[in-house]
Amino acid sequence: AVEKLSFTVDNKVRFNTSRLREILFKLEKFVDSTVSIPHQVGFSARWYLDNLFPDPQRSFSYEKVNCEGVNVILNANEKSEAVKLSADGLECRSDATSFESVLSTIEITVPDRWYYEVTLVTDGVMQIGFATKQSRFLSFEGHGVGDDQQSIAYDGCRQKLWYSAEPQIHSQSPWKPGDVI
Repeated sequence: AVEKLSFTVDNKVRFNTSRLREILFKLEKFVDSTVSIPHQVGFSARWYLDNLFPDPQRSFSYEKVNCEGVNVILNANEKSEAVKLSADGLECRSDATSFESVLSTIEITVPDRWYYEVTLVTDGVMQIGFATKQSRFLSFEGHGVGDDQQSIAYDGCRQKLWYSAEPQIHSQSPWKPGDVI
């Protein structure tokens, strides 16, 4: 909601002259928490400070990121509108009710074998998987990874595998915050 309100110049000025930035500075400190809710609050506060309410006295988070040993990140140019990416490109979140999607910065070539790991911050509905650039992500129509023949996804909340929008039930336990998928 804050993002939509901040798009008008009048509201942006109002937010910047209010105590909002001061509050966001305090909340940003929670980004390093290993506890789910405080971490999400810190992530969102940092994202707002980097993207909506920058302060000339504060460095942008991406200026302080150490990417040593990182081979691939989430691609800011290949994501749906409501996806928020962390400064290091290794974390994303969406507060939208639609199915948002993001691709990585690396292309996988067949017949290589690839994997990646995801550490869950929440246990909500999400589909995590692989997609080609031909996959169509239509978030407001409910189409994301696993919803066409160009992608496949795992959903541990609803306990389903998705391919071509056809779910197959699996027997794994439902996922929970802190699980590594």
